[in-house]
Amino acid sequence: MKRSDVDNKYKWDLSYLYSSFDEWNKDAKKIPKMMKKIDEYRGHLLDSSSKLLEFYRYTQSIEEIMEKLHFYAFLLIDVDMDNVDNKKYFEMISGMIADYNAKTSFVIPELLMSDYSVIEGFMEENSELKIFEKMFKEIYRVKEHMLSSNEEAIISEYQAACQNYGKSSQYIRNKEMDYGEIKLSDGKTVKLTASTLNKYSRSEDREVRRQAFELSSKAYEHNINSLATNYIGFIKNYEIESKYRKYSSFLEQKLFERDIDPKVYETLKKVVLRSNDTYSRYIKLYKDMLKYDDFKVYDMAAPLVKNSNKEFSVEEAKKLVLDTFSLYGEYYTDVLKFAFDEKCIDFIPSEGKVTGWYSAYIPYAHPVVFANYDGKILDVSSLCHELGHFVNQYMIINNQPPMYVYQSSFCAEVASLNNEIVFSNIIREKESDADIKLELLANFIKVFASNFFGAARQAIFEERAHTYAKDNEPLSSDVLSELWMSVTKDVYGSELDGYDPNGWACIPHYFMNGGYYTFNYSTAIIAASNLAYKILHKENGILDKYKKFLTIGNSMSPIDSLKVLGIDMTKEETYDVALKMFNEAIDEFYKLVK
Repeated sequence: MKRSDVDNKYKWDLSYLYSSFDEWNKDAKKIPKMMKKIDEYRGHLLDSSSKLLEFYRYTQSIEEIMEKLHFYAFLLIDVDMDNVDNKKYFEMISGMIADYNAKTSFVIPELLMSDYSVIEGFMEENSELKIFEKMFKEIYRVKEHMLSSNEEAIISEYQAACQNYGKSSQYIRNKEMDYGEIKLSDGKTVKLTASTLNKYSRSEDREVRRQAFELSSKAYEHNINSLATNYIGFIKNYEIESKYRKYSSFLEQKLFERDIDPKVYETLKKVVLRSNDTYSRYIKLYKDMLKYDDFKVYDMAAPLVKNSNKEFSVEEAKKLVLDTFSLYGEYYTDVLKFAFDEKCIDFIPSEGKVTGWYSAYIPYAHPVVFANYDGKILDVSSLCHELGHFVNQYMIINNQPPMYVYQSSFCAEVASLNNEIVFSNIIREKESDADIKLELLANFIKVFASNFFGAARQAIFEERAHTYAKDNEPLSSDVLSELWMSVTKDVYGSELDGYDPNGWACIPHYFMNGGYYTFNYSTAIIAASNLAYKILHKENGILDKYKKFLTIGNSMSPIDSLKVLGIDMTKEETYDVALKMFNEAIDEFYKLVK
């Protein structure tokens, strides 16, 4: 289907940002001139409280325009990848943002030339600066790790250049790799691509899954040295940075910068490495359901149950969503209605539209949801997931100033995964169709396993690869693949063999936010499971606590944000609650099958 054939009521309306690129260009032309004035503040930030306040107000005015420009171009690319103009404007604003980051790199070093008592005095003198207090405290918290103004400018530009490692790897995976062709059961031959790999890897047809696995493994093996060179360069860059910033490792740097207690990461590793028996139950469930004498690794990608034929229109999905989450309160359904009624959701897949789902936001405009809705029950579940993000983002935007809107990645998936779990449980209680019940239950089991065990495997591999880079141990594609297989055995156990040793190379998340991103998925499914347990068991006061959590954003540390919900991610008991839910879901699955 072409995008022009999609009913407008199922497309998002982005006119609240810009009506066209002609209007976009008017704003874009303002940025270079506005940025010139930034130089006037260099060396004068601490002249007075009024000068400091003036600087932050002025740079916020630039950031507001740039954020809107970037958001609009980014969203249009994803609904029409073939449009050359969309890409041109996106590259244009990306360049402006890089220039802005380099131009403002003097700010933190200049502030840190003074003692924090100077800033405190400014805030006492000028109450309008108080809104920046947490931001100032964060700046001074990392003071011992900051470099000079010139050094920060160099690192800022170097980091921008280092993003090319990720872009290059993405280009290799999506454009240069030849995955070959798959022969389908009807005799037709189709070309396997990066965008169709998931589809065929998860096929109900075992022969199709085998071909997808073997062809992709062969393609990665053929390109593994290029992919390894990119990844090794990337992690060495960040280990060098952490050394000059006086951290013992880049992992320490990332946890410190994100204000995450290292005990959280250590607890995650400890729990996942002692939970082989639970993952073995997951493998056994697959073996029991698929009943193959020669069970293979690629069979773990198969659906546990055949998808139900029952379909849900967008309107039916809307009703299901509103009915399910009415239990959170009127404020929640009001935001959901806003998402539906104000055309904040782009529902229908079309030619040139990127695959997948997400909810995106900036501090200066309401969020939007990008979807590829196909009418199945799992599409409704995905909609619940993204609307969990949407409500969370909407609540933050309307309750926090711009500098505290962007939520820590550590907390960002909690509201969305919680929605999926709550939806799954409530619909399973109401639904009479056994296939729907099994499909939802299988989805939770799969989501939990991939987020907790799968993402933890990725995180531990990442840590070990970084350790090699930090210690100047020889790194190559062979070494990385050996590390991957070692971690796979540690996390998944010895129940299965035949894993692809080059599996690490297909994970784009290793390049996100400088790295150490994937472990957030493991901690998020644990936190979300605990939250869902509290909501479903009607813990006293949990809905009020949840409403508060949804508004916090970055105004508190991520660990303290979860403590608002009564969730302590440093304690093993928190993980045990979630693992118990996972085991109970497997038990329930067996009962439903019988």
